[in-house]
Amino acid sequence: MSIDRKPTTAALNLSADRGERIGNPKGAPEGMAIEYLLPGGLKDDLLYLEGPWRRFSDRLTFSGPGGGAIYIRYTAKEVCLVMSSEEEAVIWINHDRRKMRREELGPDGMIDDKGRAWVRVTAHRNYRLIRNPGAEQHELRLFTQARGLSLYAFTFDSGDSGTDSPQ
Repeated sequence: MSIDRKPTTAALNLSADRGERIGNPKGAPEGMAIEYLLPGGLKDDLLYLEGPWRRFSDRLTFSGPGGGAIYIRYTAKEVCLVMSSEEEAVIWINHDRRKMRREELGPDGMIDDKGRAWVRVTAHRNYRLIRNPGAEQHELRLFTQARGLSLYAFTFDSGDSGTDSPQ
């Protein structure tokens, strides 16, 4: 008897040229700064934006002022995100609407003295954010106030032999 397992979430490119799967009703047209509101009833494997964001041909950039957030319900063992920032940036990480344990964070994540998970963006590269015990369904929320923070692509790894996301 086999147990059905939800497939690992597919990679999510955030560029206007190749991007897809933005769940907000406004979508994400290229070049326009849009103030996004989080809709009710988030669907699996779609990215949702909150706050002011602008989509370019190769990336999605937080345009401030104030705060912004990204939400996704995914299935994977590991979650990675290619990011860059005009200046050093901090991204706060919330996993399943609770404080994270150190063993759930990828190697680029940290936990502060108040128990909050975060990652520091210092260069244009792939950041390993989440490391679950197995390919499981979770909700990831990322928060920032770093104007000029750019996001390029999410990758999701199932943990099976033959990795789904580049390391």
